[in-house]
Amino acid sequence: MAEYRDADNDNAPFESLLSTPADFAMHHKTEHIRGVPGPTFPGTNCFYFKWLRPLEQKPELWEIEQRIEKGKPYSIDTFVDPAELSLDHKRYERKYPTHRPYGPIRKLPDSIVHSAIECVALFGRQDATGFTGLIAFDPPRQHVIKDRRYRFWAKGSLIADENEESKHCFMQDEHCNTMQRFVREIEAYREHEILNDFNRTAVFVISKMVQQDTFRLLLHLHEALDEIDLSLAHDEKLHSCLRTWRERLGRWRKDLLSLRASIGYICKVIDGLLEHPSPETPLKEKGRAEQLKCDLTTLRGVELKDLGSQLDDVQKRVESSFQLLMSTMSIVESHKAIKEAETVSKLTSLAFFFIPLTFVASIFGMNIVEFDSNVKAWIWVVLSVLVTSTAYIFLYSTDIIAIVRAAPTFFLSLNPRRVVAEIAAKAYLLAAFCRYSLLAFLWVVLIGAFPSGVGVGLWKLYTSSLSVGTKVGISFAIFVPLIAAAPIGFFYAFRSRA
Repeated sequence: MAEYRDADNDNAPFESLLSTPADFAMHHKTEHIRGVPGPTFPGTNCFYFKWLRPLEQKPELWEIEQRIEKGKPYSIDTFVDPAELSLDHKRYERKYPTHRPYGPIRKLPDSIVHSAIECVALFGRQDATGFTGLIAFDPPRQHVIKDRRYRFWAKGSLIADENEESKHCFMQDEHCNTMQRFVREIEAYREHEILNDFNRTAVFVISKMVQQDTFRLLLHLHEALDEIDLSLAHDEKLHSCLRTWRERLGRWRKDLLSLRASIGYICKVIDGLLEHPSPETPLKEKGRAEQLKCDLTTLRGVELKDLGSQLDDVQKRVESSFQLLMSTMSIVESHKAIKEAETVSKLTSLAFFFIPLTFVASIFGMNIVEFDSNVKAWIWVVLSVLVTSTAYIFLYSTDIIAIVRAAPTFFLSLNPRRVVAEIAAKAYLLAAFCRYSLLAFLWVVLIGAFPSGVGVGLWKLYTSSLSVGTKVGISFAIFVPLIAAAPIGFFYAFRSRA
């Protein structure tokens, strides 16, 4: 006789049934196999199976679970509990105390795939008369939704109307309810009349359930890791999903380690059942019992071993994806730092032009006796040009030294043919532009506008009433940059063609 029970559906304690150990319920309610005592053989057997299985959930139910987890189990966002403010709202709570945690793996178009912890505990003894024991399953995860509405009466008293409904956390399918899956498989073995060795049958059925759920879980993990790897090239998505991916990768590493330990525990259980002889089996059932033993051996030696190697491969991939994510974020942050440095360098280059002018202006703005007389403008212009030129000489000192060092070699390698070739190249370029009337017109306007503007400006300068020193200073400020830029541009043009 075997009794199947949800861990929270019956008020009778586990200890009062079949003289179960005092810590049976405690070990069943723990989340991981670590810390659970090993399987006991022979006589009274006590086994604990803990694994992860993939389940799909609607996004709105996942939002409800997150609100409960955050300690704000209501439908509206307020600083205090809306019940204290007498606001219409929906309240959420978990139906059973045993509500094991679960976390998202990947998002589908209409649902979210989660990895959910599942636990089954078996306690009983097998003898010639059959199996007597207890199998504890987790209750199905459900949310209780209470729709609370407030009515205001004429006298000011406040009464709340409350409607309550229960919803399954996950989408219902053939893999959702573990107890129903187990009973369905056991009934199939009952039809074949091989339940005389219930211990081995139950362990085989649960182990196959673990194997099937783990294979499905690994498939979803591979899909999720593919999504992460393919998204590393998109910087915006990387920044928006970084926190989520770090949390998931860390949780997956922990879950895979726990699942690997659970597979090892199941292997110990199967080894113990294979080592200890089964009870006396009727002659007509011996063939099926031997087949069950052969199936257990194959499951232990081949299938679970292959499952363990796949778990190791996925764990290595999770580790490599985590390292790849961190290294990619380092590259992205370095690119961001380079862009910021380029912006700062542009501001620094701009400051090299304005700071010398500000320095000269601040000197002329000082209250000094020598400056009480009328200081001519050309003095400020000449001094500003000198100070600014000195600043730029210090800024480009390395390039200037390189030009000076390379100048002898450049002039020695210079020959009339190269000069003629350079002029011819410019002439061909001008001829290509002149093929189009509009471009030729714009080119003539551009070429003629600059010298014409400079000529008109100089003519207006020399015919003005300014002093001779001011006219010379302004002319000096105009022609010095042009005279200095011409040989430098000429040098770089020939150097690039060398």
